[in-house]
Amino acid sequence: GLSFSLGRFPGAKNRGLIASSSSSLTQGSVVFQSVPYAAVLRDDGLHERDHFTFEKSKDHNFNVNNNSSESPRQQQQQQQQNRQQQLQRCSATKFARYFSRENQLKDWEDGYDKETKALKSCQLRAPKATVRLASKIMWRMQRERKNETNTNENKNNVENEVPASEEKSRKTKRTALAAPTGRLYDDEGKTEQLGLGRGYSTVFDQLTHGEESKTFGLNNPSDYTLASMTRAYLTHSLNVDDSMVSDEERAERYEREYEDIPSVADLAKLIGKLRLNCHTLCDDELRPYGIGVYPVAAMMNHSENPNCFATFRGKKMIVRCLRDVLPGEELTISYDELMKPKRERAKSLKSNYGFDLHDDGE
Repeated sequence: GLSFSLGRFPGAKNRGLIASSSSSLTQGSVVFQSVPYAAVLRDDGLHERDHFTFEKSKDHNFNVNNNSSESPRQQQQQQQQNRQQQLQRCSATKFARYFSRENQLKDWEDGYDKETKALKSCQLRAPKATVRLASKIMWRMQRERKNETNTNENKNNVENEVPASEEKSRKTKRTALAAPTGRLYDDEGKTEQLGLGRGYSTVFDQLTHGEESKTFGLNNPSDYTLASMTRAYLTHSLNVDDSMVSDEERAERYEREYEDIPSVADLAKLIGKLRLNCHTLCDDELRPYGIGVYPVAAMMNHSENPNCFATFRGKKMIVRCLRDVLPGEELTISYDELMKPKRERAKSLKSNYGFDLHDDGE
């Protein structure tokens, strides 16, 4: 089980993660590891990281010295190994890069098939990372709903079937229920254990911080603008090859799929949630390379004296203890760089997260 739970201290405004009574969280220990509901690379990370794993290219570390004692054959083998570990750019969009064909195929299943259509329709002009993240969330939500529909249809087919024999019925039932239907996001079971549910609900329904603000969603000009851009980008992903379907089929498919795209108001609400709850992925030197939404980690509140910190390995987030944490103590992180002067942190926290820094926090 988890070493923490989701709760709210008396008088607290927001929910938070609280160390369980049986936990033994010591300095340096891992509290939890988390995978995102969705994440995208920033523009400055696209050229040096795998678009699916977010692992960094080590091209600059590979160098074959022609004056070394290695034989020509050994040098050739080393060069071949170097090429296999270099990023290869996607030939369709020239946008994403991958270490392997396997990663490219997995990324395609993870939503890049939709983004490829959107990029081509936009003449390969990629929008901002926030727009790409919101779009990726929507594409995953659509896949989850489709998978749920397929699962329910399979179950109904099994329940309504009149078998020719009991053996045939059992065989048919096993086959139908074993059909691949995908899986709702649950961050390896953590979201359900915390009561956050599964799938898109962990993002849209559970990340409620800041919704009461007067500058949230449609009331925020930036949120509204990014929501409009996201809806346009999602619409571009519905581009259909004219040579494959008739005008009538194209129109019907476009109208059917377009209904799955949320309104600008709903997208503005999602953008507001991302603005207040998503995480910036950084390397060990705090250089940002991506953004992602981690519902479990989003439950952690800010502190000027945090007891936890987060690091990233590719897409994976690892939360560790900065010091020993007592049972019943809230698990907190800093939303901003603590090395900054307090005045700068206060301005940043007010601008980005909408709350004032208490004078007693140092």
